Amino acid sequence: MLTAFQNIDDLTLLLMSVVLIVARIQAFLYLSPFFGKSAMTRTVRLGVILSLSFLLAPKVYIEFQTDPEKAQVFVALIFKEILLGLLLGVLMWLPVRSLELAGVLIDTQRGSTQAMGMDVIFGVQTMPTAQLLLQLFSGFFFAVGGTKIIATVLFSSAEIWPLAETLPDLQIGAAPIFINLAGVLIFSAVSFVLPISFFMVLTDIVIAYIARSAPTLSALTFGMPIKSAVAAILLIFYLDVAFPRLVEMFMDATNHLEDVLSYER
Repeated sequence: MLTAFQNIDDLTLLLMSVVLIVARIQAFLYLSPFFGKSAMTRTVRLGVILSLSFLLAPKVYIEFQTDPEKAQVFVALIFKEILLGLLLGVLMWLPVRSLELAGVLIDTQRGSTQAMGMDVIFGVQTMPTAQLLLQLFSGFFFAVGGTKIIATVLFSSAEIWPLAETLPDLQIGAAPIFINLAGVLIFSAVSFVLPISFFMVLTDIVIAYIARSAPTLSALTFGMPIKSAVAAILLIFYLDVAFPRLVEMFMDATNHLEDVLSYER
């Protein structure tokens, strides 16, 4: 009756393998700004998850067949996969958060902190430049093969810590790694903003000098428009350098995950 399987147990193991993979991928994409509920419908997201799951299912199926005792702790393995998926998501999507922070810093310096709007990617209130950078980067990310990068990170994570293995032993000594990643987030945002910020500071100095030399011109009222124009012009040339660097940071997610899971006291 079931020609593709020797018995019903084989079909059960295959279904368990798919469910286990779906748990990790779903948790991973839950934190994604590009596959979240605000950016993608549930049906499309489910199709992406299942298409990736079917590619990994044979590997997990063989692991279950080799060691049937792993199937007895299936529920515990699901919770483990959710935790690892969330951990991988945090490590993977840090560059996007740094880009949002960079946009906030630019808007703060040019004096438009009250111009808040809804960000369709994250589904939260944020500033105009942050929205612009996130939407531009989302298109750039998929144009340069973002789907392939995501699949590579997921498949590499399955090699670093197999899906049928139990929860890794996370030592307290791995905590500095997460602290370092938080520093990377801030450093990436500041390094992104620094060239633009430098020219806006020069603009402030020039405007302040003009306002002091000729008070009747009311030069300070032109501060925000001029700084906005400076930031817009610089972004046109700067994004060509910054966006490829951010894409490279995505590939470091598996390296960070390996550092955390393979840490030895």
